[in-house]
Amino acid sequence: AGWKLKLWRSEDITQQNFPYTYSTIRRALKYHDESGENVFSMIGDLMKFEIMYHFGGLYMDTNIELLRDPTELFTVAASLNKEVFLVADPGGDKRFASAGFMGALKKHSPLFASLVANEQYLNEIPFEEHCVANAWTGPMFLTLKVLHFDSAVILDREQGPQRLEQVWQPGGHAAGHPNRSFSNA
Repeated sequence: AGWKLKLWRSEDITQQNFPYTYSTIRRALKYHDESGENVFSMIGDLMKFEIMYHFGGLYMDTNIELLRDPTELFTVAASLNKEVFLVADPGGDKRFASAGFMGALKKHSPLFASLVANEQYLNEIPFEEHCVANAWTGPMFLTLKVLHFDSAVILDREQGPQRLEQVWQPGGHAAGHPNRSFSNA
């Protein structure tokens, strides 16, 4: 079997490749062209979520260097009866999943579907308000979504699989981040 590598580039942003997020990505690019504001981390987040939805497998940002075979992560997720694994942010706040390294054991995961098929959410991303990527598309947003899906797990090399109820307060607030919560819309 082995791994098959696909490098996604800006020329791959088409309606065919990104049927759910294409109009939002185009809106972000238009805003960038008009304002010069950097929205590329948010575009990258939207792209990776839709890629994971359509293809499953392993997603890695281009700044990731693998030091070991990632197959073990799929084995751990399967042994926990999970469809999706994320990893705790290796260089930052361990309460959040890294949006730069994730895996899905199969296509069409409900978690990734919830990230790309929610038209209201996609239409409400406020690029023009200098919104924070972390909260709207990045690690905080992703981690808050995971709270609503039993089919996903956050793995931490030092602590093992994270029990989200240990790192999150009731009501969907990250400890130390009371102003951002998320509903299962």
